[in-house]
Amino acid sequence: MLPGIDGFALSRRLRSGESAHRHVPIIILSGHARKGEVEKARDSGASMVMAKPVSPRTVYTHLVWAAESKRAFVDTSDYAGPDRRFRIAARGDASERRGGEPADAGKREDT
Repeated sequence: MLPGIDGFALSRRLRSGESAHRHVPIIILSGHARKGEVEKARDSGASMVMAKPVSPRTVYTHLVWAAESKRAFVDTSDYAGPDRRFRIAARGDASERRGGEPADAGKREDT
Protein backbone atom coordinates (compact mmCIF):
# COMPACT_ATOMS: atom_id res chain seq x y z
CA MET A 1 0.00 0.00 0.00
CA LEU A 2 2.11 2.84 -1.31
CA PRO A 3 0.64 6.32 -1.77
CA GLY A 4 0.01 7.02 -5.46
CA ILE A 5 1.80 3.91 -6.80
CA ASP A 6 1.65 0.17 -6.23
CA GLY A 7 4.63 -2.15 -5.72
CA PHE A 8 4.42 -3.50 -9.25
CA ALA A 9 4.61 -0.04 -10.84
CA LEU A 10 7.45 0.90 -8.49
CA SER A 11 9.32 -2.26 -9.50
CA ARG A 12 8.83 -1.47 -13.20
CA ARG A 13 9.99 2.12 -12.62
CA LEU A 14 13.13 0.96 -10.79
CA ARG A 15 13.89 -1.49 -13.58
CA SER A 16 13.46 1.11 -16.33
CA GLY A 17 16.48 2.31 -18.29
CA GLU A 18 16.17 5.72 -16.65
CA SER A 19 16.81 4.47 -13.11
CA ALA A 20 20.30 4.48 -11.63
CA HIS A 21 19.13 1.70 -9.27
CA ARG A 22 17.81 -0.71 -11.88
CA HIS A 23 19.94 -3.65 -10.72
CA VAL A 24 19.04 -3.43 -7.02
CA PRO A 25 17.24 -6.53 -5.67
CA ILE A 26 13.51 -5.94 -5.21
CA ILE A 27 11.58 -7.99 -2.68
CA ILE A 28 7.82 -7.50 -2.67
CA LEU A 29 6.20 -8.21 0.68
CA SER A 30 2.49 -8.92 0.28
CA GLY A 31 -0.45 -10.01 2.34
CA HIS A 32 -2.03 -11.35 -0.85
CA ALA A 33 0.45 -13.73 -2.43
CA ARG A 34 -1.97 -15.43 -4.76
CA LYS A 35 -0.57 -16.97 -7.93
CA GLY A 36 -1.70 -14.04 -10.09
CA GLU A 37 -0.08 -11.51 -7.74
CA VAL A 38 3.18 -13.47 -7.65
CA GLU A 39 3.21 -13.67 -11.46
CA LYS A 40 2.50 -9.94 -11.70
CA ALA A 41 5.40 -9.21 -9.30
CA ARG A 42 7.72 -11.51 -11.26
CA ASP A 43 6.75 -9.88 -14.55
CA SER A 44 7.33 -6.39 -13.09
CA GLY A 45 10.98 -7.29 -12.40
CA ALA A 46 10.81 -8.19 -8.70
CA SER A 47 13.54 -10.49 -7.44
CA MET A 48 11.14 -12.37 -5.17
CA VAL A 49 7.83 -12.18 -3.35
CA MET A 50 7.34 -12.89 0.34
CA ALA A 51 3.91 -13.56 1.83
CA LYS A 52 2.98 -12.07 5.19
CA PRO A 53 3.28 -12.90 7.98
CA VAL A 54 7.04 -13.25 7.99
CA SER A 55 9.54 -13.59 10.78
CA PRO A 56 12.60 -11.34 11.08
CA ARG A 57 14.81 -14.39 10.44
CA THR A 58 12.96 -15.19 7.21
CA VAL A 59 13.25 -11.60 6.01
CA TYR A 60 16.97 -11.60 6.82
CA THR A 61 17.52 -14.93 5.02
CA HIS A 62 15.76 -13.69 1.90
CA LEU A 63 17.60 -10.34 1.96
CA VAL A 64 20.94 -12.13 2.12
CA TRP A 65 19.95 -14.48 -0.69
CA ALA A 66 18.77 -11.58 -2.89
CA ALA A 67 21.95 -9.59 -2.21
CA GLU A 68 24.25 -12.53 -2.95
CA SER A 69 22.32 -14.00 -5.86
CA LYS A 70 24.22 -14.38 -9.10
CA ARG A 71 21.11 -14.49 -11.27
CA ALA A 72 21.73 -12.77 -14.59
CA PHE A 73 19.97 -9.47 -15.28
CA VAL A 74 17.74 -9.65 -18.34
CA ASP A 75 16.95 -6.53 -20.36
CA THR A 76 14.54 -6.92 -23.28
CA SER A 77 11.95 -4.70 -24.91
CA ASP A 78 9.20 -5.94 -22.56
CA TYR A 79 11.06 -7.08 -19.41
CA ALA A 80 13.91 -5.88 -17.23
CA GLY A 81 14.92 -7.74 -14.10
CA PRO A 82 16.57 -10.87 -12.79
CA ASP A 83 16.45 -13.98 -14.94
CA ARG A 84 13.23 -15.69 -13.92
CA ARG A 85 14.73 -19.13 -14.41
CA PHE A 86 16.55 -20.58 -11.43
CA ARG A 87 16.84 -24.01 -9.92
CA ILE A 88 16.37 -24.96 -6.30
CA ALA A 89 18.92 -27.58 -5.29
CA ALA A 90 17.12 -29.11 -2.30
CA ARG A 91 13.55 -28.13 -1.46
CA GLY A 92 13.31 -29.81 1.91
CA ASP A 93 10.13 -30.74 3.70
CA ALA A 94 7.05 -28.57 3.11
CA SER A 95 6.59 -28.19 6.88
CA GLU A 96 9.81 -26.14 7.00
CA ARG A 97 8.43 -23.41 4.74
CA ARG A 98 6.38 -21.43 7.27
CA GLY A 99 7.37 -19.79 10.51
CA GLY A 100 11.11 -19.98 10.24
CA GLU A 101 13.92 -20.32 7.81
CA PRO A 102 12.70 -21.25 4.33
CA ALA A 103 13.28 -24.83 3.25
CA ASP A 104 15.56 -23.69 0.45
CA ALA A 105 17.50 -21.00 2.34
CA GLY A 106 21.10 -21.00 1.29
CA LYS A 107 20.52 -23.89 -1.11
CA ARG A 108 19.53 -22.08 -4.27
CA GLU A 109 21.72 -22.56 -7.27
CA ASP A 110 21.57 -20.09 -10.13
CA THR A 111 21.55 -21.44 -13.65
